[in-house]
Amino acid sequence: MTKLVLPGDAKASQVLEGVKYSAGTVMNGTGTMKKQTDFYVPVTLYDASFGRVAFSQADGVYNGYHDETTKYTVEEPNLQPENIPKDMIMFGIQGTMAAASAKVVRSTYLNVPAQSSISVKESAPFNTIEMMIIDSYFVAQIPHSVIYKRPGESYKYMTVKGQSNPLEVSNITLLDGKPSFTLTNPAGFSQNCYLISYGT
Repeated sequence: MTKLVLPGDAKASQVLEGVKYSAGTVMNGTGTMKKQTDFYVPVTLYDASFGRVAFSQADGVYNGYHDETTKYTVEEPNLQPENIPKDMIMFGIQGTMAAASAKVVRSTYLNVPAQSSISVKESAPFNTIEMMIIDSYFVAQIPHSVIYKRPGESYKYMTVKGQSNPLEVSNITLLDGKPSFTLTNPAGFSQNCYLISYGT
């Protein structure tokens, strides 16, 4: 019996799924290689190290043939243990970042005589004071001023528009690492307020 051997050495896995081919001893075979047409193609985590994640994808055609040995790397400098919460594993990397400290709020009652200024220092036992609000004694009203600090910047303040005769902040300095400032009452009557501090 004569055995027909056709030119070529293609295998079913190398021919697109559903496409007929003939090669070697295979006559009119059917290809099995997937054509990956989905916009989102599943990938498998291949490797992760500090600042880099690598993925592999399933065999198939993606505008050109790619097999599972093809790896895709995403560079992400912020993928570091210190940026991942402690007790959490992300892409195989164990986090070391401590849980954020709870915010602490402290209120201090202040009285500012008419058309005068007082010096104010926040002495709360905070490691960091993130924001202070000069709030009306009658809490339902609009706050007077806000003192705030962004990471890496010095303390700044703003007076809230809409408050009549607002208590004004000026001359912010640091004393023992805590903000100190001047609070001025421009009104012809004394004003009571709360200094509300937020910190950690």
